[in-house]
Amino acid sequence: MTKTLPRSLLPPSHSVGLGDLVRLFDAFGKEVGREMAEFLGFEPQGSHNPFKKEEQEQTPSPPTGGSPTPFEEEEPEPVEQVTVIDLPMWILKHRERIAEPSMIRSDAADSQKRQPQRDRAKVDGIAIQDNHPPLFPWRAVGKGLHRVLGDIQSSRAIDEARAVAAIARLEPLLKVPRRKHHDWPNDVMVILDGSSHLTPYAKDYLGLGQALVRLLGQSGQTLWWVDMAGMAIFYQGTSKGFREAPVPMPRQDMVVLALSDLGTLAPGQRLATRWHRIGRWYAKHGARTFALLPGEPRARTPRSSWTRLIGSLHTGVERYRIPSEDVVHDAKNRRREWGVEVLLTLMAATIRVELDLLRALMLLLPSDLWGLGLECLVWQHADLVGSPEIKWLDPERRPHYRKRFTDEALFRDLPEIRGQAFALIRHYHRNLDEAIGEEERVVFQSAIGDVENVDLVFFEALERRMVELADLRVARYIRRFTLRHFHDPGLWASSVIFPRLLALQRQLLDTPTDPIPPGCEPYFLDEEIAGVMPKTEWRIMYFGGSLQLVPSDLSLVSPDVVARRTLATFETARASLVCGPHWNRLESRALDGGQPSSLADGRGDRFFIRTERERMSLTRLRLPEPAVAMGEDERGVWIHLNQTHSGRDLYWLEPRRWRLSSGQSFFWRTGAWVDAAVHAILDKESFPIPRWAQRSGTDEYGLFADVMIAGVSQRFRWIGPGAFKMGSTEAEDGDDDERPRHPVWITKPFWMADTACSQRFWTAVMETEPSHFTGNDLPVDSVSWNDVRTFLDRLTETLPGAEFRLPYEAEWEYACRAGTATPFAFGHAITTEQVNFNGRAHLGGEVQGQSREGTTPVTSFPPNDWGLFQMHGNVWEWCRDWDGAYTDGLAIDPQGPDTGHERVLRGGGWIRYARLCRSAARDAGGPGVGWLDYGFRLVSGHGDSEEKAKRPGVHPSSDDGQVAGTDTGQASRKKRGAS
Repeated sequence: MTKTLPRSLLPPSHSVGLGDLVRLFDAFGKEVGREMAEFLGFEPQGSHNPFKKEEQEQTPSPPTGGSPTPFEEEEPEPVEQVTVIDLPMWILKHRERIAEPSMIRSDAADSQKRQPQRDRAKVDGIAIQDNHPPLFPWRAVGKGLHRVLGDIQSSRAIDEARAVAAIARLEPLLKVPRRKHHDWPNDVMVILDGSSHLTPYAKDYLGLGQALVRLLGQSGQTLWWVDMAGMAIFYQGTSKGFREAPVPMPRQDMVVLALSDLGTLAPGQRLATRWHRIGRWYAKHGARTFALLPGEPRARTPRSSWTRLIGSLHTGVERYRIPSEDVVHDAKNRRREWGVEVLLTLMAATIRVELDLLRALMLLLPSDLWGLGLECLVWQHADLVGSPEIKWLDPERRPHYRKRFTDEALFRDLPEIRGQAFALIRHYHRNLDEAIGEEERVVFQSAIGDVENVDLVFFEALERRMVELADLRVARYIRRFTLRHFHDPGLWASSVIFPRLLALQRQLLDTPTDPIPPGCEPYFLDEEIAGVMPKTEWRIMYFGGSLQLVPSDLSLVSPDVVARRTLATFETARASLVCGPHWNRLESRALDGGQPSSLADGRGDRFFIRTERERMSLTRLRLPEPAVAMGEDERGVWIHLNQTHSGRDLYWLEPRRWRLSSGQSFFWRTGAWVDAAVHAILDKESFPIPRWAQRSGTDEYGLFADVMIAGVSQRFRWIGPGAFKMGSTEAEDGDDDERPRHPVWITKPFWMADTACSQRFWTAVMETEPSHFTGNDLPVDSVSWNDVRTFLDRLTETLPGAEFRLPYEAEWEYACRAGTATPFAFGHAITTEQVNFNGRAHLGGEVQGQSREGTTPVTSFPPNDWGLFQMHGNVWEWCRDWDGAYTDGLAIDPQGPDTGHERVLRGGGWIRYARLCRSAARDAGGPGVGWLDYGFRLVSGHGDSEEKAKRPGVHPSSDDGQVAGTDTGQASRKKRGAS
């Protein structure tokens, strides 16, 4: 596609357009360049000027000969035409610093905890119980124990069924039949088995024993704890804990309940023999002995001296029956072995397993495996090492289970269990150190073979800390990481970052004799040198039809390269660069000794680069739809808009770092198109802080500036340029005036007050109080649009040179959304804990809440991601626009219609329902009317002169709020009372 454009309409430039063709014109002149253009297949469109078409048709040519008369216009001088070809060019789209890790705090970092996060009811559709899920819930086993342990007693109630049956048989009722019921025994002894192999069931048994004691009372019930694997010393439970006591003697009709596996799940026969002797001794003296097993015995043992019970989550308690055939018992053992293998394999996705996590993983298995004692068998497995409470796979056995992790035959009946298990692991470890979560994520993706999508930003941050700060704590963590995964060649081969980390760790800790994991040897010579190399600076430039990486010292390269604009500069201490056309498939490319090298040819549209400090994305720019031409000059890349969008010039504001007068720096991460005048203001090393700002700086939300009036401060947030979709989707519960949803460019950044105007700030300027609800920190309410204009005039008199105004409607919604596309800045729904609205009705499934029946302080709810408070709810906020319908298609800095009857209101109020507090919700009111939920928020531009004259149809000083074309100043209240 070729377009012509008068040179007078183009910005001054030594090179119009990008690409080899333009460089040929510059280097060889017009005639030679034209011949080369024809050879390359370009066809110029002649010298016709499309922008002068209407003028040429309406203006007749002067007569031949003589001078033109005073009534005749002189023929315009010929304008030299230049052919502007729609050639693509590269721009820096996004650039951000990689956050420093906050996780490595000590040598025990991988066992420390962070602040707890909010619990979630489900993870990937799996119901999660954060506390230890009970194996023996009282509701399930209480009735069963009552039936099994209890004595059959006669109650006072008459058994009508038995009485009627006897009468029907003509039998005399010598004794009235009474109903039978089970009663808890009076003398119960509960023994808790404290053997180490039953650690996974310790909480279950202790909770069940304490529940029995509470139910039966302390008088005749005793709770004992014994470790049969040791000296078999009995400890009696008291109010102050367990204390050593003599072995309790048996009594007639005593009930002994052992919460134990009776040694059937332990290795060998030693424990089983000891329990058999104890049970026989108690039974010999008239006691009844019962044992509640956590799972069916592995061996088909003969009858025991104990009445064995099996607890179940569903069926409660039932007597254990020995399988009648070996075939049935062998089938259960095979299922048991398969379940143990699956659990051990799932542990390959984590670096540590706690008891709660083990229980959650076990519950992912089919329910027929829950009663087979899998947790006990796994916890004592030889392939696990660690402490009694925390275990992990033996590093030498980890490769075996990592290989089994991709064995589809093992997971044939449970195809989704691996993803569910990793979701559980992430949930149960969410409060641990960040290093654990990042390590487990990499281990999981490496185990499933998803190496291309591994995000290594965290580990690159660790590398940066070792290179720049010589952080020994990070080095010690990497050494522990190496020991855990030493025998896992798949992990070390998944990315070059791991050999680099190992090389740096060996240098910092001076451990050259440490063995090198298999698969790392080829990387070491280069990477160990790269770890201590000084940083070198590089430039990214576009020439020769491709992206080129050029040393910062341009004297080393050809002079032709100097003429091209630099897209970005960066520093690196590496001997290679991580880059590529796909973010998830970056490759390592060697940096060739200070010589230019090609990064990408002209075929792709995106290119990504990641260094130790930051990551960047570059985009191939083609002529945007609203533009008729584009090019570049010494200021950067520009486009010229068509007449529909006022024929303005826009420049690409690249991501950059600005210095502030406070000594801080502000990093702008995402590039955007900006107005040419604004670009001239922002295209500097120091950020242009407005003159009215008494204080400025940066925080977690971005750049701020404070204005002070009579000792009252108001903070403003810098809202940068960008693009968004304005209006509501068809899926939203919106109104017709919120559609069509259309794209909007904001090319003029602005400063917006982080809160609605407070009564304190209003009083400091106006010395009046118009609000219905009074309070210094409450938003000013009951103000009309005309009242706000008076306030702005008074504020300008107080701060000469300052230009404050109301936001345009597009600016308001852009700031309210703060980069989101959901109905609210907080997501698809809101609660009354986030927004002050009428919580008696709800939207999007949010919880019904309260209605506060009034306004709340302007900072009493969380801000959005850009630091703006209460953009939803509290008070409607006046906008500068007249109310009008949306139009389809792209809008650039829209300002609404020139005339109208009502001014736009945004945000919803305290009396409104949730649907009217959405980012896209609109309302309007007459300029002279102020209701109890009407307020406003201030905005200031970047030195762009605000209009001093009245726009058509506007009478800002009108007391009754009448405007041109209207009969009354009353608001229509088109949404008053709407739900």
